[in-house]
Order: sequence, then structure tokens, then C-alpha cells
Amino acid sequence: IEFFAEEFTESNHVFIRPGCERFIADLYKAVEPGTKLLYIAKDNEFSNGFRLEEYKYVINLTKIKNGSDYIESVFQGKEKKNIKREIRIIGEKNPEIVINDFNDLPILFDLNIKNFGKDSNFNLINWRRGTVDLLRLDFDIHLLAIIIDGKKQAVSLAIFYNNVYYLLATGSNNKEIPNLGKYLIVKNIDYAKNLGASILDASIGDCHWKKRWHLDRIPQYKYYKLR
Repeated sequence: IEFFAEEFTESNHVFIRPGCERFIADLYKAVEPGTKLLYIAKDNEFSNGFRLEEYKYVINLTKIKNGSDYIESVFQGKEKKNIKREIRIIGEKNPEIVINDFNDLPILFDLNIKNFGKDSNFNLINWRRGTVDLLRLDFDIHLLAIIIDGKKQAVSLAIFYNNVYYLLATGSNNKEIPNLGKYLIVKNIDYAKNLGASILDASIGDCHWKKRWHLDRIPQYKYYKLR
């Protein structure tokens, strides 16, 4: 069974040879009592009885041209008008985008903590260390920073793999520049499209924006083996 890390390793499933799917139930039943398996993709008959844990949020980039087109396709009426105006106001500040200056990582940590407070994973030193270690690995990493008035005001971290743009973390100075986080989302959609990604994967949890932005939800399930 594919459970290699801690939390947020979503869409877990059983690795099994084609034609041997009948053994999946036996594998789950064989785990140690007291085991909790989270974020499981429901892809077999046995998992039909699993309870919902959370949702993974994604954007199908093949259906849109860019970030502006995404706004046109998912927002309606006054909400669409407002968000287009908010994005336009940020654009009038002539923001500059810097790519892969890894010195921006501490800025990402700080802005993410300011955005999410005690809920930010970057409050944990091991989470920050793990993110730094990630940059040392041979992944196609994309660290975007937005400069406004000579200062880096927003940062995002993503990995591009197998035509999927995994948006791992964001942070923006929304206090001084309202709606900058929305602008950052649009720019990540643009960037992912330019890379040729077919999916933008925004991972587990709503994080106070994914439902409002109408991302597609993919259910993730849990399996508890009672003692």
C-alpha cells in the first residue's frame, strides 16, 4: 500500500499487479490493528465502504486558455465583475514576476504564516526544513515571487511533474495590498498553462480559497483498522 510520508500524501492506493485486484481487500485487512490510513483514492470495490476524509482540489487546465479565461468560466455576475476589477487594480501597479530566486523561500514562510496564522504548516520547524530540503532534490521546481514597488510581496512554490503543476504553498501581503493573493492564483494558472500542464493540483484542504474559486473536488477517504 502506498503510504510513504506523513500528512497530505493524497490519492493513495494499493500497488497491485493487473488481474490481482481481488486481493486488495485482504491487503487492507492485514494492516496492524490501530492503523489509520488517510487520503485514499476510491478505486476499488473494497474502498466503497471507506469514510470521506477530505477533498483534493484541482483545475483542469485543458479546458481553459489562461487565468483570465478561468475567471470567465467559473465566476458569475457581480462576483465575476468584482474579481476582474480586483485583478485589474493589482495589474495597474505594474507587478514584476521573479522566478526561482531561492532566497525568496523565507519570504514565503513569513507570508504564509501571516496569511494562515496558527494553521500554517510553516510554524513547524521541520516543515520549513523539509521545504528547504525539497529544493535540493532533482525536481522541476518553480518558485514565483511578485515584486510591487520594489518589494517582494507574494511568493508561491510549485513542482511540475508528469504534466501536473503541484501548487504546494503560497503567501501574499494582502494586508498592505488587498487581493494580492487572488492575483497570485491567476498568475500561477497562467504559468502552469505556459509550462504545458494539463492539471493544476492545489492539494488537500480548502485553505480559505479553493471552494470560492470553484476548483474541482476529488474525494479522499480514510480507513481505520480498529484494535
